[in-house]
Amino acid sequence: MVSVITLTYDRCALLKRAIESVRAQTFTDWEWIILDDGSTDDTAQMIGEFNDARIRYVFTEHVGRLPILRNKGLSLAKGGLIAFLDSDDVWKPEMLEASVKILDRNPDVGFVLADAEIVQDGKVLHPHIYKDEHKGAQKFLVPLFSDNLFVIFPSSLVMRKEVPFVCGVFDESLKFGDKDMFTRMAYHFKGKITRDVLATIYRHGKNESSSARLGSLAEESFKEELFTLDHFLAKGYIGKKFHEKWSGVYFFKLAEFYYRNGHFKKANEAYRSSLRYRPGNAKGIYKYFASKLKARG
Repeated sequence: MVSVITLTYDRCALLKRAIESVRAQTFTDWEWIILDDGSTDDTAQMIGEFNDARIRYVFTEHVGRLPILRNKGLSLAKGGLIAFLDSDDVWKPEMLEASVKILDRNPDVGFVLADAEIVQDGKVLHPHIYKDEHKGAQKFLVPLFSDNLFVIFPSSLVMRKEVPFVCGVFDESLKFGDKDMFTRMAYHFKGKITRDVLATIYRHGKNESSSARLGSLAEESFKEELFTLDHFLAKGYIGKKFHEKWSGVYFFKLAEFYYRNGHFKKANEAYRSSLRYRPGNAKGIYKYFASKLKARG
């Protein structure tokens, strides 16, 4: 059985679309844990109207912390496989069937990633998210750090239940926790990517990674990369040179995010951190002084 975990908060209409995509799956041996983080809309009533015994609706007081909610979902899961579906995304009908078949045929593989399309305002921004060379690989630790195009979306992942018990569950000190947990997963386990596009990831104003708001997905993503690099160095998973190289890169990315959005003091601090690892980065040196001047007003 596959345990599907979905977190939702005041997304009744979007969640209904996701529910319809799961109920249309060709693989039917699933349970669905929908964790409602204190919604004030008609979410509970809408779910009840489906009258599907496989759906377990769990209402909680609003906490707004994804790692806490994901870990609660993991603790409730009864299936031997775990899948995540964000409430604003949908699956193609063959999503679970294809993923389960890959895991059944490859007992040494711990997780499967479905190729996915990214859609915004009805337009397909990216018809797929993985390259052909990704699909032929089984180890994804280095691409997660080094390839800007290699991303693990929760809605594209199906993993064995033992994965979070080996690599650790979501770190509840982090705001989102996906990047950190999935990077640890990629260190400890082999993975496979489906040939077909089996998920649709929707982009819209509430989840836009380019948001100028501090605490956005973009900012937290860079911070999680840095957090994980430090953790991996301390554990001996990566060497000092690897740590220095990619710490410099991600501090620079974080600095650029702050600079673009007018947070010049934070940008200056991040450029300075980047230059500790990449002292010869001419653009970093220039932007360090430029952000310093802008921060003074």
